[in-house]
Amino acid sequence: MNGRGGVVTFFLFLFLSVIVLLQILLMVQSDRFYDGLNRLDEAFESGTIVYGSKGEGEVSIDKEYGGDEGDWLIWAFRVEPKTLNQFSVDSDIYSRWITVPYIFEPLLVYDFDDLTMKPWLAESYEVSSDGLEITFRLRDDVYFSDGVAVTADDVVFTYETAVNPAVDAADVASL
Repeated sequence: MNGRGGVVTFFLFLFLSVIVLLQILLMVQSDRFYDGLNRLDEAFESGTIVYGSKGEGEVSIDKEYGGDEGDWLIWAFRVEPKTLNQFSVDSDIYSRWITVPYIFEPLLVYDFDDLTMKPWLAESYEVSSDGLEITFRLRDDVYFSDGVAVTADDVVFTYETAVNPAVDAADVASL
């Protein structure tokens, strides 16, 4: 024997000891995580949450309150959306989640109950006999967030922007 067996055995033992130690630390951390979740769950059930690292205050929760119609929606994302322009090439999935259902509204929406298209921004629509033209009549009660009424020119501008090759919004234009 050349004496290397002791060195290899030592490093193997050291390696295995480190692995066992890391496993124990992982189990302890996992237990701490689930204890925290259980405390949070109990706080929600009791209706009182203590905030701050030293419990500087309490917040009570009204479990019966379901929110008001038109109330705020707070939606936490891990990153900030790059843009709120759905036609932008730099638009990411977070931007799409915000712009498609909450900012840009369509002329028609699909009704899953009776499997038909229902007017949304449009009050009504007519399809020509040859099927090549659709005429929309816009609702009178549709406004931008600044209070300016939405006009047919605004809708035409949106559709022309979507199909403009310079904008490169093919994914939106195909909708």
